[in-house]
Amino acid sequence: MCQISRDTNDETPLQSRLNKLTSSIGKVGLAVAFLVLVVLLVRYFTGHTTDENGNREFKGSKTKSDDIINAVVGIVAAAVTLLSLQFQKDYHWL
Repeated sequence: MCQISRDTNDETPLQSRLNKLTSSIGKVGLAVAFLVLVVLLVRYFTGHTTDENGNREFKGSKTKSDDIINAVVGIVAAAVTLLSLQFQKDYHWL
C-alpha cells in the first residue's frame, strides 16, 4: 500500500490563531505575576500585612533582617508559582 505523507511544517489558519492566543495568554500571565509580586512587596513594606496573631509583620527598623528575608522569599515564591502554573498550562502538550 501506498503511504500518504504530509508536510507538517505548514501552519493552518487555526494553528496560527491558536499560537497568537497562547502568546497573548502567556503575556497576560506574566503581567499578572509581576503585578502580584509588586503588590505583595508594597503591602509588606508598608505594614499592611499581619501575622496569625494580628500583629504587623514589618515594623521598620525593629524588624529582624531574617524575618524580612523570609517574607521576601515567600513573596517571590508566590510569584514564581504563578509563572510556573502559567507555563505548565500553556505548554501541557509539549
